Amino acid sequence: MVDTVILHTNEICLKGRNRAMFERALMEDARSRLSSLGGFTVRRDQGNVVASHLGPLTEAQVAACKQALGTAFGISWIVFAERCAKDLDAIKTAATEAMRPKGATTFKVFATRRDKTFPVDSQEIARELGAHLLDALPGLKVDVHEPQVRVAVEIAKECAFVSADREPGAGGLPAGSSGAIVAMLSGGIDSPVAAWKVMRRGCSPIFVHFHSYPYVGRESIDKVRRLAARLGAYAGKSPLYLVPIGDSQKEITVKADETVRVLLYRRLMLRIAERIARTERAKAIVTGESVGQVASQTLENIAAVSTVAGMPIFRPLIGDDKEDIVRAAKRIGTYATSIEPHDDCCTLFVPQRPATRADAARLDREEAKYDVAALVEDALARTERVAAGEAVAWYA
Repeated sequence: MVDTVILHTNEICLKGRNRAMFERALMEDARSRLSSLGGFTVRRDQGNVVASHLGPLTEAQVAACKQALGTAFGISWIVFAERCAKDLDAIKTAATEAMRPKGATTFKVFATRRDKTFPVDSQEIARELGAHLLDALPGLKVDVHEPQVRVAVEIAKECAFVSADREPGAGGLPAGSSGAIVAMLSGGIDSPVAAWKVMRRGCSPIFVHFHSYPYVGRESIDKVRRLAARLGAYAGKSPLYLVPIGDSQKEITVKADETVRVLLYRRLMLRIAERIARTERAKAIVTGESVGQVASQTLENIAAVSTVAGMPIFRPLIGDDKEDIVRAAKRIGTYATSIEPHDDCCTLFVPQRPATRADAARLDREEAKYDVAALVEDALARTERVAAGEAVAWYA
C-alpha cells in the first residue's frame, strides 16, 4: 500500500543558512520528474522531500518512480512508504503488510521520532515493532548487521510513515544549485565522467564539443549528442555547442612545430570554451584530463596549455586511473556509447613524436606564427548551439 515517496538527503542536512535553497532545488527537481506520473503533492519536511500520492501506487508506478528519481542528484535514499495513523497498532499492521510479500528471512527495524510529542520513543517503537513482526511472520529473524529488509518507521507531525523498500540515490547536491559550468565533451570515455562528477556537485552543464568535420566523419558529433542526452537524465536538458576546428587545425599544422600541435589545438579549444562560458554566464571549464594518461596530459603540458584560460579549469579525473574511469562510465550509463569508434579532432594531423614537456613560453612562440584571434572568431562564427534536439546558429 505504498502511497508516499520520501527523499532522504545527506549532505544537504549539513548546510547552514542556505540549506533551504538546496531543499527547494531538490523539491522542484523531484516535482518535475514526477509530473508525468500524476497525482503527487511534493513538499519539504524537516530536511527531507516528501512526495505524497493521491492513492496507493501500483508496482508499475513504483518502478517508474525509481527510474525517474534514481538519477536525481541530492538524494541519499529513496524510500517508498505508507502513510498511517500515529498509533502503534496501525504501524504494526502497515509494517506486517509491507514485509509479507518480501519473502525475506532477516530484518531490522529503524525508528525515527521527528514529532517529539509522540509518547513512545524511537527505541521502544523499534522493540515493539520488531517483536510483533517476529510473532506475525514465522521464520523471520533479526539481523542487526546485514538485514535483507530494513523496516523503517518515521513519526512525523501529521502521520506515521512505514516502509520496507528503499533505493540508493545519486547523492551529491541538487541539479542547478551550484551554478553553470562549461563541460568539454570529446566523445570518449573520460569527459562524460568528468562532466558527471561536477554535475553531481550541483553544477548545470553547458556542453561543448570540438570536431573536425568534414575532414573526418560525423561519428563524434552523433556520439556526443547521445552522451549529452544521457547526462541530461541527471541534470535536465542542457545546451550543446558543436565547434568546427578542422580548418584551424590545418593552419596550425602548416605554420607551427609538429611536436606541439596537440597542445596548440587544446589552447585554441580553451579559448573558445571560455568565450562560450562567458556568453552562457558559466563560472568554470571542465575537462576529462588525467595526469599522464596521454602525452598532452603530463604535468608540464597541462600547465603550459592552461595559461591561456582566464577562468578556473576543473579536472575531476586528474588522479583517477583508467580502470576507475571505466567503472564510473559503466555506472552512469555512458560507457557503451563512448567506446563506439570515431575519429576525434585531436587525432587529425596528430604528430608522430609529440612533446611531453613543453612550457608556456614555447607555445607562445609557436602561436605567434599564426593569428590565434582570427581562428577563434572563425570557429565561433560556424558554431552550432543544439538544444532539445534542434540546431541553431549561434554567432550570426
